Amino acid sequence: MTRRELSVLVAQLRSELEKLELTTGKVASFWSASEREGRTEEKLAALAMHLHGFYGGAEKLFETVARNVDESVPSGPSSHRDLVAQMSIEIPGLRPRVISQSLASELRPYLEFRHRVRHLYLFDLAWSDVDVIAPALAGCWRRFCEEMESFVSFLEGVDSPARS
Repeated sequence: MTRRELSVLVAQLRSELEKLELTTGKVASFWSASEREGRTEEKLAALAMHLHGFYGGAEKLFETVARNVDESVPSGPSSHRDLVAQMSIEIPGLRPRVISQSLASELRPYLEFRHRVRHLYLFDLAWSDVDVIAPALAGCWRRFCEEMESFVSFLEGVDSPARS
């Protein structure tokens, strides 16, 4: 990977992190509104879509790293779980862990929720589906952001001779 390609990758990762920050803000806003003003089907649908968006954005970051750094993106029926697992391991001689194994575990409920949203009608969701993950997102996001920033800093420090 050339220095230029690495700079583009870093910019892409930072851009996605900014979008994820907006998404987590939307989750907090809809969660807060539901607590203040009452729980409606519309608020649940909006909250569900933003929670879905959070995990989708996290996965987009992981896929970007897998494609551009690891040059190996998991495929098949367990690809979503495999991608998170891949990000939580160090690849000697290539890169450190992108995220810790504890953060990978913390992301699992968001992955499972994303799967539910993609495969159900919104009216099949209940507030109990979001009661744990919505309020926990702020802490998860903080750790996610710290760990991703650490990884991006690693990329910025890489000496990048062109790959063969």
